[in-house]
Amino acid sequence: MKFLREHRLLITTVTPIHIGCGEDYTPTDYVIDENTLFAVDSVAVADGLPQVAHKKLREMLKGTVRDDALKQIQKLFYEQRESLMAKATHYLPVAKGVAHLYEDRIGSVAQRQENGNNVINKLEIERTLYNPISQRPIIPGSSLKGAIRTALLDLINEGRPARLNETNHKLQERLFEYQMGKLEKDPMRLINLADTKEVGGHTKTSEIRFAINRFRRASVQGNRTKAEDKGLYQLLETIPELTLRAYESRLTIQDISQLNQRDTDKLPKAELRWTIQDIACACNQFYLPQLQKELEIVANYVTSDWKSRMCKLIDEVIVPLKESNKGMLLRVGRHSGAEAVTLNGVRNIKNESQPRTFWLAAEEQNASSKMVPFGWLLIEIDPTDDLHSMLEEFTRQSSEADRRWLKSQQDRVKAIQARLRQQEQDEKEKVRRQEQARLAKEKEEQERQAHLASMTEEQRAVEELKSWTEEDRAKQELKPQGRVPCRLNELLNKATDWPIESRVALCDLAENIYRELGMLKGKQGKDRKARIQKLRE
Repeated sequence: MKFLREHRLLITTVTPIHIGCGEDYTPTDYVIDENTLFAVDSVAVADGLPQVAHKKLREMLKGTVRDDALKQIQKLFYEQRESLMAKATHYLPVAKGVAHLYEDRIGSVAQRQENGNNVINKLEIERTLYNPISQRPIIPGSSLKGAIRTALLDLINEGRPARLNETNHKLQERLFEYQMGKLEKDPMRLINLADTKEVGGHTKTSEIRFAINRFRRASVQGNRTKAEDKGLYQLLETIPELTLRAYESRLTIQDISQLNQRDTDKLPKAELRWTIQDIACACNQFYLPQLQKELEIVANYVTSDWKSRMCKLIDEVIVPLKESNKGMLLRVGRHSGAEAVTLNGVRNIKNESQPRTFWLAAEEQNASSKMVPFGWLLIEIDPTDDLHSMLEEFTRQSSEADRRWLKSQQDRVKAIQARLRQQEQDEKEKVRRQEQARLAKEKEEQERQAHLASMTEEQRAVEELKSWTEEDRAKQELKPQGRVPCRLNELLNKATDWPIESRVALCDLAENIYRELGMLKGKQGKDRKARIQKLRE
């Protein structure tokens, strides 16, 4: 007897999907360069920042980190972005408009409040749910199960309105015939969906886009939503659209038909125990009309090419899957729209049966076209290879673009890493040479001091004057009125009683100094020559 019926699910994303996890990318967690976000953690910052930048960062982090310090940190990370890019934990593409926003506002003040306080551009990007080990997005089983639950509730409700003052919880209890205190009778407890795992090694697992609010009826010229008027938008990490068989999950249904009938009062009713075919049928019946209607609504916001591809996908893939119950269409995540989370007949959005606005994924903050809706995905049930080639046709263009993007970024990061390694090696070699030079100079000075110690007082005086001459020459301070000629004159006066060897050494040095300074010309020059010659005798 088999109590569990397990089905393999393969998931292809149709439009961008964002499932919030309560975490953000902040500008101290990433840098953006050339339309790519490079995520960094504390290890990457510690390993990536040069020593001078590390010192600056430590100074900024002293005491309470205020907004001005955050601005400085943002600016520092942007200036040192190549060093951080080389140590990034992962990287992902960003919409051009997001990259421009980052470049324009990083480390700056977004606006000034009436009280004079600055509002800092924190530029947070809401992360989609992800695997903490791989940092790659996942779709939780709970999101899939929630979408299925809504479709099954709608199937039972058959478009009837809710009863007077009936809450959502009470509505579900009535339709599924259970009570909150007796959840064992909730039919959804017999259905389990595992969190998704990635399959196929897709190149681009997420991307950053704007979420912008627009009227569903775009024909009303000049009208703007409240969000548009206030310049409101969201920055979201999304699972990209048209990613072929990006995820795998398992749907398990408990078969309780063979259990002891004495326990039926603790089990969902027989008519509320669904097969995988029942589930697929309910989901397609609920979600497919919504997608078809949405394609009509978004016509003025999307490209004609995108819409035609979606219509072709529906006709050639989704409808055949619906007819065979070998697949199902779902809508999950943020901005799925009120229709996807409420029942037909029950829906009430501020006393209207349909919402007036919706949120769309966009490349630009003020986009008027090239937008797409959020949340649509296609699930194959116990898939075969028959459908793969058909789906591949629809996803080929985006897959090839993803591969080109990944290859370019991998090559770029490798080039940066190689350049930084070379810089590090050059710096080490420079330090090594400087240390060698220091040690050589130190040794030379020790030898000079030892040599001086073995000299007579007269020899040391001549040697000191030589050192002065070399120092001033190096500094371009060797001048007729400088310390060297003055000291030379003092020594010439004293040298009359010196031993002959010291006098000759001083005279040779005097001739060289005077000649270099042009002081052997004219009458004074003749007097200096005569003085030197007399000292030689």
